[in-house]
Amino acid sequence: MLKKLRNQNRENRAPSQPCSQLDCLHAALSGSQLLFTLGFFMAFVPELQRPIWLCSFSLSGAIGVEVVVRHEVPSPEVQSPVGRSIADVMSDVQVITPSPTYELSFVNVIVSSVSEDFAFCDDETAIGEGAQFARFEKSKFLEFLNVMCYEPDILTGPRYHYVLSCLNGRVDVVAREAPVIRLIGETSL
Repeated sequence: MLKKLRNQNRENRAPSQPCSQLDCLHAALSGSQLLFTLGFFMAFVPELQRPIWLCSFSLSGAIGVEVVVRHEVPSPEVQSPVGRSIADVMSDVQVITPSPTYELSFVNVIVSSVSEDFAFCDDETAIGEGAQFARFEKSKFLEFLNVMCYEPDILTGPRYHYVLSCLNGRVDVVAREAPVIRLIGETSL
């Protein structure tokens, strides 16, 4: 279902290109699925500051990354099966409640990483903004890249460390441009 929604979204949208905040506002008002094309000074996205689940991570194009996340939906409280009859414990399959699902498309990616460090907190010396979805101008990840990279072209120019701290994983992306964020729709992955 997610693949179908994503393909419909791709068919209905214009090619990804940077736009001004006014263009993004116009796109949002005209019913487009485009939410934000982040500028260098606008990384805080309220929709992505709630607890989120990582649905998929894929490489796209020559140097691009696509990440799909959805809002967490609290699950119903489960009672302990201890001391209850088997008929009381068995139940029908429950459909997961749909929640908003977002696609983040990064271009000009220098390096990306997906890890299970969902409980990991970035260091106190990091300079950036945001919580669940954050952008850092200075972080240990960027310092590691500076030490380990031997290509001078990668070390010059603007670079930002984007972090998606999901409940089931952590996505780190270092890119030269801000991501394009699109609302795919309500899904129940």
